[in-house]
Amino acid sequence: MQMQVDSLLRETKESMVPLQSRSLRLIAAIATLAVMAFAPQSCFARLSCAGRGSVRAQDSLGTDYSWQVIYRVYRAYERCDENLYFSQSYSIAILKTLARKWGTLPELGKIVASDSAFLNFVLLHIDATAEDGVVKQILANTSKNCPAGCDDLCERFRARAARAAAQMERLRQEEK
Repeated sequence: MQMQVDSLLRETKESMVPLQSRSLRLIAAIATLAVMAFAPQSCFARLSCAGRGSVRAQDSLGTDYSWQVIYRVYRAYERCDENLYFSQSYSIAILKTLARKWGTLPELGKIVASDSAFLNFVLLHIDATAEDGVVKQILANTSKNCPAGCDDLCERFRARAARAAAQMERLRQEEK
């Protein structure tokens, strides 16, 4: 039963369209900066995702993504990934970081070397919620620009991005 629920949640999340509102991204960025600037590190210890916790988690992720910020929010709000709206935000952050900040892949490699669960989390979020160009950029990055020592990550990300591209194509065909 739980596997069916998880599968349904994953399929629902994969069919959602990324949030594109400039004003919401600006508000989220300002809120992230405020949280990061004024909250002590101890405030990021596993926080609740119930009620307003999901909003706080969303604000903490912001829009100026880095692996350190994504990882910090992941550690603080792990349970928030069950919230479909917030889960989509994780996907957008991860996909855009892989597409637009590819040079930071070794930083991600260091993080996942000490926390393999985070690698699984990142892999789960390479999905069909992305804009088409983002997935194409990830495929290009993993195929042509893999940093030294990151071959395993590149191969895993390439496989997930190819799967996301196939899912996106199926969705486009279904819309016709």
